[in-house]
Amino acid sequence: RPVATLASLASAEAFTDHVSLVWYAAAAGMGATVNRRLEDGAWQAVAQITSDGEGYLSYKDTDVQPGLRYGYRLGIYDGGVEVFVGEAWVTTVSPAFSLEGASPNPASVGRFAIGFTLPGDEPARLDVLDVTGRRVLSRDLNGIGAGRHMADLSRQMGLRPGVYLVRLFYGGESRSQRVVLLM
Repeated sequence: RPVATLASLASAEAFTDHVSLVWYAAAAGMGATVNRRLEDGAWQAVAQITSDGEGYLSYKDTDVQPGLRYGYRLGIYDGGVEVFVGEAWVTTVSPAFSLEGASPNPASVGRFAIGFTLPGDEPARLDVLDVTGRRVLSRDLNGIGAGRHMADLSRQMGLRPGVYLVRLFYGGESRSQRVVLLM
């Protein structure tokens, strides 16, 4: 015998900076509470959503951290009682350690930014070396966390037009890239 369902999960996608979920309720205008929890935490209501004209309930969670596992479910009132349905578990993507380098390259002394991605919040450092291998600039990146970042180096004293090596250190690894600075 078939069992009626108030809503079922249609899709769940996890990224480094957000989770997108869609449930199907087969009823337009149905209200629901999105509940979320971390793997070792308690369920918490995070949003109120309403199904669209085709019965889909959509939620985008931007309050997530990379590499963590989150549970989601809907709370829907049925006959005055809240029923929890459509439970899903997703793990947000941990970004890969990378150095994108200067943008643009060649860069100008007055417009010099370095793009990079850190997978976590371990200590990190960005160094700029001249052609002789002498460190001309070092920036401590501790505490900026996981994700994609841009370090604006355009206001740094002592950087003159020339060829430099940019080196990013993170968790015992390093990435390097050559950068050309123009006037």
